[in-house]
Amino acid sequence: MAFSSGFSPHPRISYLNAAPTGAASEAEYVEIALAQRIDPESLMQGLKRALPDGFALLAAHESDGEIQMSASRWQCRVPDADPVKLREAAKALWEQVETVVRREEKNRDVNVRPAILKLDVSADGLIDLISVVDSPLVRPDDVMKALAIWYPELRELPPAVFIRLSQGSFDGTGIVDPF
Repeated sequence: MAFSSGFSPHPRISYLNAAPTGAASEAEYVEIALAQRIDPESLMQGLKRALPDGFALLAAHESDGEIQMSASRWQCRVPDADPVKLREAAKALWEQVETVVRREEKNRDVNVRPAILKLDVSADGLIDLISVVDSPLVRPDDVMKALAIWYPELRELPPAVFIRLSQGSFDGTGIVDPF
């Protein structure tokens, strides 16, 4: 592994669009700088030996520095939410040009609507969200705050459960894996 230079060197690792705290993910990517070139399969086997049980590595690739991480697909479920009201709220949000929510921890407003590429709610209330990875980053909990504008009871329900299913680039219908 390559290390930074200076008085206190540290490993050169970059998590590409890491999932927010509290969110599950099935699609995390990490870029590790190496001091010398190594076969990706050998690297993966070494990492598997070093990582704790339950940590799944799916693949290793040599990067050309042009990894496309411009969108994420999320699955969201709000326990006890009314699917009909949730679909109505999603439709209302989708029809907006601008929907601003407040990020309390940063004490700033974020317009979530431009970041939403796809927003569907199934008959049983499962939310399928594809959002742009941009600045400012719109997280799935920001989208839930926006949905609560049209479905205020969401604020009183248990917190949503978020799972990132994939990330990469958006091709107009879904996410294209970066490799």
